[in-house]
Amino acid sequence: MNEEFVKSLYKSIVKENMELSKDLFETTNVNKVTDDYWREALELYNSLDKKH
Repeated sequence: MNEEFVKSLYKSIVKENMELSKDLFETTNVNKVTDDYWREALELYNSLDKKH
């Protein structure tokens, strides 16, 4: 039972949030971002090729 609970938490917390983050990185226009940290993170993400 504990193993199933941990797997469920992992799916809910890690997998789903990873998809949300990926969507944010792929849909946010870097030119409209005002936060320097977020702009740098977007620029880094956009500089990576699909393999990475």
